[in-house]
Amino acid sequence: MERILILFLAGILSLNSFGHELSVSAQKADIDSLCNQIINVHPQPFRYIGKTKFLAKRDSLKTVIKESASLSNFYLRIAPLLASIQDGHCSMDMPVDERIEFTKNGGKVMPMTIRLNSDCLLVDYPCVDSKLRSGDTLKSINGVSCAEIMRRIFSLQGSEVNNELKCKVLSRNLNILLWYMYGWSEKFTFEVLRDNKIISETLEGIASGEYLAAKRLHPQTSKKFSLEYIDEKTAKIVIPNFYQITEMKAFCDSAFAKMKTDKITSLYLDLKGNPGGAESGIEVLMDYFKHPAYRIYSDGKIKVCEVSKEYQKEHHPENYELIKDKEIGNLVTFPKEPLIPCNYQDTNAFDGKLTVLVDGQTYSAASTFAHLISKNKIGEVRGITGCPTAYTGNYLAFRLPNSKLNYYITTCVFRE
Repeated sequence: MERILILFLAGILSLNSFGHELSVSAQKADIDSLCNQIINVHPQPFRYIGKTKFLAKRDSLKTVIKESASLSNFYLRIAPLLASIQDGHCSMDMPVDERIEFTKNGGKVMPMTIRLNSDCLLVDYPCVDSKLRSGDTLKSINGVSCAEIMRRIFSLQGSEVNNELKCKVLSRNLNILLWYMYGWSEKFTFEVLRDNKIISETLEGIASGEYLAAKRLHPQTSKKFSLEYIDEKTAKIVIPNFYQITEMKAFCDSAFAKMKTDKITSLYLDLKGNPGGAESGIEVLMDYFKHPAYRIYSDGKIKVCEVSKEYQKEHHPENYELIKDKEIGNLVTFPKEPLIPCNYQDTNAFDGKLTVLVDGQTYSAASTFAHLISKNKIGEVRGITGCPTAYTGNYLAFRLPNSKLNYYITTCVFRE
C-alpha cells in the first residue's frame, strides 16, 4: 500500500461561514467531537501525553468557555488541544474569513513581514520606509515579548521532536495569526536587537493592497530539484520533497547520468526542509545509490475504527479485508513487506562518497530515507531530522460539526 508520509502543508487555511459566533454549547460540543475522534482514530494518541493529562486539558478548556466566541478565537482555543498529542502529521486548518472581511472593509495590517525561527522572531522585510532591517531579531511587538508570542504560536501545531517543524507550517500565515491573537492593526511598536543594542520604532498599519504589493517585490523562493558542482569531483543535489515522484525521477535520471559522465566521486544530498511525501519516493531515490537489500519499515499497524473501515473499503480494499472483522480500537499489523533487493550490480548506481544533509524540518518520508542511508551504511547523515524512527501517517480529513473547522488525524503507525 502506498503510504502518504508528509508534513501537512497544503490545507492550512479554511474558509468557513463568516460573521456568526459560536455559542458555549457549540464550542463544547466541538471540543468533545475532536477528542472523540483523536481517541478513536489515532493509533497512538497518548504516546507523548498521558490519557489523564489529555482529558484534563479537554475538561479545563471546556471549563473556561463561558461565552460565545468568534471562529478565530475558537480556533486559538481548540487547536492547542490537537497539538498537545505532539504529532506533526495531525493539524487543524486556520480559518481566514474574518481576516478577509476585515481587510475588505479597510482594516489595516502589519507593515512588515516576520520570519519565525525555532528560537526567535526575525524581521523578514519592512513594507514601508523603516530603520528596521531584514534579519533584525525582534524582542517585542506592542509591548508583548516575542518569547510570549512564540509560546502562543507554537502551541497551535504539534510536532514530535522540536519547534523547527512547526515553523514550516505556521510561518505562512504568521501575520494573520498575530492579528487573531492580539488584534493589532493601527499602530505597531517594534523593538529589535541589533549589534547588542535595542532599537525601537513605531509604524502605522497599512492597507492590505499596499502590503500585498510589497510582498510581490519580495517573492518567496521555494527549493527546486537542482544539481550544482562544488568542484570537479564534488556535486550537490537538492531534493525538495518526496511527493513529486515523476519530477524526481526525471531529474535524477538526468543528474546522475551527468555526474557519471563527469566522474563525480563525492555527493552532498540536501534534504533540509524536505517535508516528506509518498513512500514510493523513498524507493525511487534509494535506487540511485548502491544499497543492500532493505525494508523501509520493520512493521506498520492500522487503528481499527468505523471511519477507517469506511475509507479503506472504498480506497484500499486489501486493507479493508485486513481490518473488517477486527474489534474497534485494535491495532492490526500490516503483512510484512518483502525485502527490496540489493542493487550492487547496477553499474549506473552512485557508489562514491555520499553525505546527506538534514535539519529539523526534514520530516516523514524524507527523514526515513536519511535514516535508511545511515542504518545501511550507504553514506553519512549530517544533522538531526524532525521525525522519530516510529511515527504515524495516512491521515483522514474531518470537520467539526459546529465551527466547520477542518482537521486531520492519522490512522497508522510505522516503525523504521
